[in-house]
Amino acid sequence: MGILSKANQIQDKAAEKAPVQPTTPTPPKPAAPTVKAEAAHDVGTELEKVRDLLFGTQLREQQETVEHRLEESIEELRTTVDRKVQSFQDSVTAKLEKQAAHLETEATQRLSGFNVLEEKLTRQQETLDAKIAEHREWVETTIKAFEDRAEKRDEAVRHELGTKLRDDRKHFAKLLGELSAQLAD
Repeated sequence: MGILSKANQIQDKAAEKAPVQPTTPTPPKPAAPTVKAEAAHDVGTELEKVRDLLFGTQLREQQETVEHRLEESIEELRTTVDRKVQSFQDSVTAKLEKQAAHLETEATQRLSGFNVLEEKLTRQQETLDAKIAEHREWVETTIKAFEDRAEKRDEAVRHELGTKLRDDRKHFAKLLGELSAQLAD
């Protein structure tokens, strides 16, 4: 039920309880036949005067009471709304602060995770570099050993070929010498 309907009910009850005072009828004023608005206004003004005489003081008191209650209700609503707005602001602020803290924690954890990954990758790179250097050294040593063996074999083969060549030349010279002796005979 609205405040205005309550005010109307109070006004109706007051009208029922108020003693009816005899009023002297006032003779109607002659209205101009062409101006209906003025006539309606005059009737309204007269009606207001009658109401004021009948219910004036009581109605004013009731109106003041209603206005006072209305002001109290408005103030109470204003206080309630202010309290709820403040509560909402506090709630939103708390949630935002909680979310900001969560995001900051998450960012810190991610950064920490990245640092751990970076350290692991650095260690793995160092281990890989050491193994590559170790294998490079082994490959270089193996190639050097292979080259040394190949060179020694090459020298042995040259020496053997040189010896065989000398032997073959001596044998060939001997055969040529025999052949020449046989041809000379």
